[in-house]
Amino acid sequence: MIKSALLYNPTVLPVGGDDVLEGEDGRTYSHLGFYLYNFGAAEFHLTILLWAFTGHQPPASFHILTRGMDAKAKVVRLKEAVALHGSKIGPNLKARLSHFSEGQANLRNRIAHNYIYWEGDDLKLSNFGALPMSGEFSLGDAPETISLAALFQRACWLNRFTEDLISVSKSLPPGLPPPKGLLEIANPQSGVPTGSHADHP
Repeated sequence: MIKSALLYNPTVLPVGGDDVLEGEDGRTYSHLGFYLYNFGAAEFHLTILLWAFTGHQPPASFHILTRGMDAKAKVVRLKEAVALHGSKIGPNLKARLSHFSEGQANLRNRIAHNYIYWEGDDLKLSNFGALPMSGEFSLGDAPETISLAALFQRACWLNRFTEDLISVSKSLPPGLPPPKGLLEIANPQSGVPTGSHADHP
């Protein structure tokens, strides 16, 4: 139960009362929250690698440079930074960075920029041209469908990928320039999606 919100006076509650985390809405928030939490964790540890390969700048200064940079851009910059450093990204890390950038980051953006609702056990991502409550928009693109199970699996993949990124960071000397060589995940915890899931989860 939401008891208070000190940011606002009077206390602000969602329309419909303080049971927003229960029922259908609660399912939406819990599953999306689990996905977005794990996406954020993966992006954070990706940023740590980017920081290491761009000279370990003071964190506050580095934050100024990367503030507002999305996950896809960070993947591109990491690849450029590793190449400039004279190193290479190994096949395990390369495949997973590709899926994170082309699959997971695209899904995260679609979640953030579409109208979301449940239909049975499926999450619907509806764009402005296909809003479910407005028949006049029915000629737009059909809503994208993601099953609850698929969304959960993608969140779990992000969780494992985060562990992989942490292992890569731990393989580097703390606070020192990374040694030239192969930047790689030695024992990957995350798998490599195949087929239709490879770039478009």
